[in-house]
Amino acid sequence: MGFWKQGQVEVASSWFRRALALQPEHSDARYMLAIVGELPLPDRTPPEWVRRLFDEYAPRFEQHLLEKLNYQGPQAVRQGILAAAGGASPWFERALDLGCGTGLAGSQVRSYVG
Repeated sequence: MGFWKQGQVEVASSWFRRALALQPEHSDARYMLAIVGELPLPDRTPPEWVRRLFDEYAPRFEQHLLEKLNYQGPQAVRQGILAAAGGASPWFERALDLGCGTGLAGSQVRSYVG
């Protein structure tokens, strides 16, 4: 995957083909070759591939959201609450952040919740 992440798709593909030659059912190699069009895409992404992808991404997910993707969802939630309050100070006994696990939306509304 190192060559792939560095943008060296042809080099990576040659290694994926080698992996398949040694292990014809190697799911990662098969899926990566399907992504580049060398094999047919499966009906769905292999679950183990998705699990590994998210496990690798999890430690930097929040930082990536904020710094690279300029994620503004939590601020939009806060602005929506303020707009709905119409100038009054909003207050809620309870709030539940059902986002993607970062707690970022909760941090935006914490001051309005008991």
